[in-house]
Amino acid sequence: MEKQVSPRISFTKTNDFLEVRITQKIASWKEILLGLWLLLWAGCGLVFVIEAMKIEGAQRWLFVVIIAFWAFFFFRIGKVFMWRRIGVEVLRFAEGKLSITNRFGSVGKPQFFSLDNVNALNEIKLDNTSFFQFMDNSFWIIGGDRLGFSHMSKQYQFGKQISEMEVRALKPMLNKALREYKVRDRD
Repeated sequence: MEKQVSPRISFTKTNDFLEVRITQKIASWKEILLGLWLLLWAGCGLVFVIEAMKIEGAQRWLFVVIIAFWAFFFFRIGKVFMWRRIGVEVLRFAEGKLSITNRFGSVGKPQFFSLDNVNALNEIKLDNTSFFQFMDNSFWIIGGDRLGFSHMSKQYQFGKQISEMEVRALKPMLNKALREYKVRDRD
């Protein structure tokens, strides 16, 4: 049976696993702004392509370079838009393993971690005076991870743009699951 931690975070716990789902939904007005940005950006790209067709010579190569940059950012904006509509982070603790998956709908590749090599989950502190952390927590970016752990000397982060309240509710539950499913593996 699925239980809610917050409007964005839910979990399912059985004897065999704990699965935590963090949806990436945002307020509808923010989603509309992202969609409008994507639509206007597509319009700009169409203008660039039309103008590139009219021009010959070296100037056409300038437009090709501009279109390449436009395409890169169009892909990035589209990815954020889809992440906010259908994206979900899934953490699953089971039988001495932890998997973390960033899914777009039902598509996503999990990363697997042995719980024996996972240190306690910790909160990633935010510096309110940092411009880059402010940008990382903006709704138009996929980022702003708030929880993390060390696995075999490498840092991993998750919990994109969850609130302080959600961090306080999630951290003890995940650390308990870390201990519980790590112990089960040794039995």
